[in-house]
Amino acid sequence: VARFGGPGLSNAALASLSYLKKVKRLDLTGATVVGDETLKIVGQLSNLEALILRLSAVKDSDLEHIKGLSKLRAIDLRNTNVSDAGIAHLVGLKALVDVQLEKTKVTNKCLESLKALPLKSLNLNYNTEISDEAMSAIGSIATLEQLQLEATRLTDAGMPELAKLKKLKRLSCRLADITGAGVAHLAALPELARLELRETSIDDEGLEAISKFPKLTYLDIGECRLVTGDGITKLSKLTNLTYLELRQIRKLRDDSFAELGTLTNLTELILESTKITTESVPT
Repeated sequence: VARFGGPGLSNAALASLSYLKKVKRLDLTGATVVGDETLKIVGQLSNLEALILRLSAVKDSDLEHIKGLSKLRAIDLRNTNVSDAGIAHLVGLKALVDVQLEKTKVTNKCLESLKALPLKSLNLNYNTEISDEAMSAIGSIATLEQLQLEATRLTDAGMPELAKLKKLKRLSCRLADITGAGVAHLAALPELARLELRETSIDDEGLEAISKFPKLTYLDIGECRLVTGDGITKLSKLTNLTYLELRQIRKLRDDSFAELGTLTNLTELILESTKITTESVPT
C-alpha cells in the first residue's frame, strides 16, 4: 500500500512512484498535481489492484494511461471532474469489480462503457444526470452486489430494471423520487440485505412490500414523510434486522412502535426526532 495524498505534493515527488513496481494499492486522495505525467507512471505499475484518485485533479485524458492495468480491481474517482469520456478508457479493464463515481461529471452515457465490466460495486451517488434511462444498462450488469444511486434522477419507472440484479445485496436510493410502487419491484431480489431509502417518497404501501424481504438486515427510512405509524408496524416481520433508522418519522408514536418488539436482533436503532417517549422503553 502506498499513500501520497494531499495538496502539498509536487510532480517530483510523484515521479518516485515509478520505483513501486510491487505496489498493489495506491492512494492519491487530494493530490492536486495528479495529471498526465503521473498517470503515465501509474500505468506502468502492473501489479496495481486498487487506485484511489478521490478529490484529485485527474482529467478524462489522463485515464487513457491506465488501460493496461490488467490486475486493477477497484478505482475511486469520487469528487473529481471525470466524465463519460474518461470512463470510456476503463472498458478493457476486465478485472475491475469496484467503481466509485460519486459527485463526478458522468451521465447516462457512461453506463455504455461500464456495463461490459464484471462489476460487483457501483457508486453513482449525487450524479444528477443519471436517470431512469440508465437503469436498463445497470440492470444488465448481472454481477452487481452493491449499487448506490443517491440523489440521482431514479424514479419508479426505473425500478423494474433494477429488479433484474439477482445478486444485489445493497441498494441505496436516498433522495430519489421513488414510492412504494417502485420499491415493490425489489421483492424479486432474493439476496437484498441492505436498503437505504432516506428522504424518498416511500409510503405505507412500500413498507408492506419491504416487510416481505427475507434477508433484510439493514433498513434506513429516515425522513420519509409519507410513512405513518400504521405502516411502521409492518416492519415487525423483519426479524433479521440488525439496523433500523426511523429518524424524523414524525407520525411514529409509542403505540405503533410497540409492535416492533419482535425485532430482537437489532443492534442499532435510530429514533431521533420522532414522537417516541419513555413509554416505549420496555419495547
